[in-house]
Amino acid sequence: MVKKGKANPNNFVLFGENETDTVKLEVIKDFPRKVSILIDGKCTSATEEFLLKAKQSSKTTIYGYESTGGALDYSNLNPVITPSGFWYATVPTTRSSRLPENPVDPGGISPDVLVNKNVDNLIEFVISQYKSANE
Repeated sequence: MVKKGKANPNNFVLFGENETDTVKLEVIKDFPRKVSILIDGKCTSATEEFLLKAKQSSKTTIYGYESTGGALDYSNLNPVITPSGFWYATVPTTRSSRLPENPVDPGGISPDVLVNKNVDNLIEFVISQYKSANE
């Protein structure tokens, strides 16, 4: 990785030769049968990376009142002090290989099931959805 960075200054480089965001498992386990993930607008960055991986499984359903915060495409910010020494800027050190075709920023990741904001208890709502689907 260091050699790639030195050979390509001021450019983003891939971690691997054929970098992919797809997770492929040799065996799909019977359990859990269903996975529910609760999100809101405060879910950003690493959480969004987790959600992209989780969404690859047909077992996963994402519930929420709103989309995630949308802070993933350019990430791992590194502070750089300006020449004056009074200011600093944060510079991303990673860029998603999904760009420009599949951005997460700024709109975030939408829930599979958009829950009405009037629902008081999101966990109880998800449990009731699961029970009604299995009756």
